[in-house]
Amino acid sequence: MTCQGTGRPAPIAAPPLVSVVIPTHNRAHYVTQAIDSVLAQTYANYEIIVVDDGSTDDTRHVLRAYGDRLRYIYQENHNRGPAAALNRAVSEARGKYIALLDDDDMWLPSKLELQIAVLEQDPEIGFLGTDMYITDASGNVIDRWGKPPSVAETFASLIEDNILGNPSVVVRKRLFDQVGGFDASLRTTQDYDLWLRLARISRFKCLDVPTVKWRMHGSNKHKDRVQKLEDRVRILTRCGNLDHLSFVGRRRRMAKLYYEYAEDFEGMGLFALAGRTYLKAVAAHPAVGRYYWRGRATGFLGWRPCRILRTYVRALRCLLKAL
Repeated sequence: MTCQGTGRPAPIAAPPLVSVVIPTHNRAHYVTQAIDSVLAQTYANYEIIVVDDGSTDDTRHVLRAYGDRLRYIYQENHNRGPAAALNRAVSEARGKYIALLDDDDMWLPSKLELQIAVLEQDPEIGFLGTDMYITDASGNVIDRWGKPPSVAETFASLIEDNILGNPSVVVRKRLFDQVGGFDASLRTTQDYDLWLRLARISRFKCLDVPTVKWRMHGSNKHKDRVQKLEDRVRILTRCGNLDHLSFVGRRRRMAKLYYEYAEDFEGMGLFALAGRTYLKAVAAHPAVGRYYWRGRATGFLGWRPCRILRTYVRALRCLLKAL
C-alpha cells in the first residue's frame, strides 16, 4: 500500500511498548471496569488483549462495543484457568512489557506512566510491582496492601511471603518468555510461582505507591482456599525453591504455610480441615507456634512454651468442634 499522491510506502505503525493482558471468565459486570481503567491511563503507548476463557454470560457482547480499542480472543469450551488464558494473551502480545490485570480489578490513572518510567530508567529491574488499595465489591477503598518497608526485594523474601500483587505487576516480555510463562497446571497462585522463577534470574522492585484497586467480592469460594494451599505446597516443594534454607528452615517454612491456612479454615468454620492442617503444621515443625501466628501475644501468652502449646490446643479444639 502507498500513501496517496506521494508514491512512498505507507509507514508501518510501531508496535506498542506495553501489552496489557486481561484474562476473563463470566465477569461481564466487572471486566468493562477493568478495561475502562486502562483506557483512562495517562500513558498511551499500549495495547489491550482480552482472552475470554469460555464465558457463557454476555462478556462477548459487552466487549464488542470497544471495537478496535482492544483485541478480544474467545477460547470456546476451554475454561482451563487464568494461567492458560494469560499465556495465550502474552503469545499475542507485541509489547516490550507485559502489564497484568485481573478482570475484576482496576488501575489508577497514572499506573503505567509511573512504572514504565522506572523500568525504562533501570534495565536491571526485570519486573515491577506496587502497593494496592483493597476495595469492596462496589469499588470502595477499605484498606491498603503492600510490601512492608522492612522486607527486602529478594528471592528469599518472596519465599517467605508473596509481596507482589498480580494486577500491580509489569514484567519484561523477554524474561516472561525466558522462564516459560505461567504454569497452566496451577489453578491458583500461578502469579506467585511466576515471581519466584523470575526472581531467580532478575531483580525486582516494589513501589510503595498504590496504583491498583484490588477488589474483594463474594465470588471467591471456600474451595478456592483449599486449592490455594495445595498449589502453594507444590510451588514451595519444587526442586530448588527452598534449597537456600537449612533443613530446619525448610521445615519451619512449610509449618508456617500450613499454620496460616489452618487459621483461615478455622475462620471459615471448616473445623475438620482446620484441625488436620494444624496437625500438618506440627508434623512439619513441632514448635511452629514459637515462630508464627497472626497477631502478637504479650505477658504469659507470649512465653515460649505457651506459644508452642497454642498450636496443639487450636488443633484439638477444631477437631472436637468437627465431631
